[in-house]
Amino acid sequence: MHKESTDLSKLGNRISITELIKFDEISKIYLCKFDGIKSILRKDMPLSKSLNLDRKREVDILYKIKDLSLSPQILYSDHKSGIMIWRYVDGVEIDIFSDKHERILAEFGRQVKKVHSFSTENIEKYNFLHSIETYKNIISDTSNSSLVGEMNALIKTLYSKNTQFKLCHNDLTKPNILMNGSVSLLDWEYACLNDPYFDLATIFSNFQLDKVSIEFFLKGYGNDFNLDSHKLNQFIRLVKLTEKAWSESIKALI
Repeated sequence: MHKESTDLSKLGNRISITELIKFDEISKIYLCKFDGIKSILRKDMPLSKSLNLDRKREVDILYKIKDLSLSPQILYSDHKSGIMIWRYVDGVEIDIFSDKHERILAEFGRQVKKVHSFSTENIEKYNFLHSIETYKNIISDTSNSSLVGEMNALIKTLYSKNTQFKLCHNDLTKPNILMNGSVSLLDWEYACLNDPYFDLATIFSNFQLDKVSIEFFLKGYGNDFNLDSHKLNQFIRLVKLTEKAWSESIKALI
């Protein structure tokens, strides 16, 4: 805690921490006030660097997409100290089973499409396969050879020199989707270039969307999008394997 206090001391009276709201191996998340604004503070743990989390890239992406109005506003960042502060976003976890589920899913689809349609011209050419490679390297000396082998086979099938890499969030799970009049996407630490099917697979599997719900989502995402069910199922498998590899990486590092 002493080092954290030292890192934050440069902010002086600008910050007042209210409470610790989340603590895991990667970071500590605090509710705070920054320059009198209700905010969220994230302070990295050392493990974040071992997982190759690039906070500079995260901040760069968030600044570039700020006009899309779907991500939190950054108020302060110091990637060398592993500190980020963003404006608190009021809202509730998305409820796709409410009586307004058709409208909510369509709005969710529209917001995700904004991300995937964003120009990648000025986005760092880092793609999520590099992150997956990090996890594979971490667990390669453990008893996870079958997991790594299955991931390698899927990646070889799903990605090629013709893959259209787009900006993707890469972690569109329930805790990261907030309803506040519209849909806000939180926690962009894994955002980078990827095949959009990875995001779609994460959403459809994490929310367990049935065929009708997927159709509602795709109304917002774009009626011109032809969903390849076989490719989607393969990506769902890759998402689940990636989640397992990430979890095994954490275990190997602590």
